[in-house]
Amino acid sequence: MARKNVFFNRFLSVLMAVCFKVLAEDGALNEENISPAELDRIYQPLIEQVTESVGKQESIQANLQVGAQREHVCFRNYQLCPT
Repeated sequence: MARKNVFFNRFLSVLMAVCFKVLAEDGALNEENISPAELDRIYQPLIEQVTESVGKQESIQANLQVGAQREHVCFRNYQLCPT
């Protein structure tokens, strides 16, 4: 999970930098007039949604791995798996 968070934070940082560069080159954005606090306020809800989504995906992945391990054990022991 820690690796995913590091990757996500780096990805988000690069993505935002590219977006700001493109907007600045178009003249649609004057970076000097935007404070980091304002950017945090604007993007925080989106960051929270992505973080929540990643957490849900990790939970689903963990559940799938547990289920697959149970199926493997049941198959290896030639037993019917409980439902």
